[in-house]
Amino acid sequence: MKCKATTGFFFHQVRLAEQKGWDVKTIAASFAVFAVVQAIVSVGIGPVIDRLGPKRLLPVFLLPQVCAMLLLEFMSAP
Repeated sequence: MKCKATTGFFFHQVRLAEQKGWDVKTIAASFAVFAVVQAIVSVGIGPVIDRLGPKRLLPVFLLPQVCAMLLLEFMSAP
């Protein structure tokens, strides 16, 4: 399940780049980093889910995304 903030980021990346004063190519290149990190985390989180169970992880599974969106909000350098 993806968060709506991620979908909004994908749809409005050009607007975000304009507001931040960043080059659109920088944001486009960051998708490669996003894909690599997502693949690594997806493989790594499997054993954690098996050990702890999804019900225990559900309250905290969006915390990394919240931190990333806050960092994006308050960060000015790409």
